Amino acid sequence: MARLLERLTALEASIDMVRRHGAEEFHGSNMEESDKAEFWLEKLQRIVEEVRCPPDQRVTCAVSLLQGSAYDWWKLVLRSPRLPNLIPWEFFIQEFRAKYVSDMYREIKWKQFLNLKQMNLSVAEYEKELSHLSKYAPESVITEAFRYR
Repeated sequence: MARLLERLTALEASIDMVRRHGAEEFHGSNMEESDKAEFWLEKLQRIVEEVRCPPDQRVTCAVSLLQGSAYDWWKLVLRSPRLPNLIPWEFFIQEFRAKYVSDMYREIKWKQFLNLKQMNLSVAEYEKELSHLSKYAPESVITEAFRYR
């Protein structure tokens, strides 16, 4: 019983810490806003890393931020018979992206990556945009050297 209470206290502390570091609620009410969903997820990933949220608490922290239709979606995910007792963080990320970051959005970003030219961008701006878009084309970004050709 003491161990359970200790785990719950640690989980509450993690949720509080994630929220205090700027994690925001996600409602998922507009399926057309893949960019907002992607931004929310990236920000959450960064925060759980920064606050050193234990891997076994990350999904619970993320779910505590889901509201409205996003929380309803997660409850449906939980009904899947293929779920293990402890849901891995990577599974949450994969399921979230599958639901809220459309294939069309990812394809547009992939094409933006392939067509990216420095043009009027400074080297720093170009590198920033290249780094941002590279996650949509990981098979194209094999090495650091390739990125700067």
